[in-house]
Amino acid sequence: MLIAESNSNSPIGYLLAEHATRDANPFKTASSVLYIHHIAVESSAQSGGVGRELMKGAVTLASELGVSTLRLDSWHFNTQAHGFFETEGFTPVNIVFEKLLM
Repeated sequence: MLIAESNSNSPIGYLLAEHATRDANPFKTASSVLYIHHIAVESSAQSGGVGRELMKGAVTLASELGVSTLRLDSWHFNTQAHGFFETEGFTPVNIVFEKLLM
């Protein structure tokens, strides 16, 4: 977990990530990924570089772990976050479809 603090040492953002590894099998190649489960920045601190610094921290951590891929997912409606992720070099790789039955 990475925590961003304001100048007064109050938390204003965080990033929660997991180093996930998978051995190769007949269906998939081996992988070592730093998976970002959460990234959040207090609304008053958004667009101030806090998210960018958290992502830099994730890249540093990934490098220390010998990981070559960062991965995350986001809800379809969260277009503001999508723009941020794209400026950070992320690209969409799959789409999950869902059908509600009730």
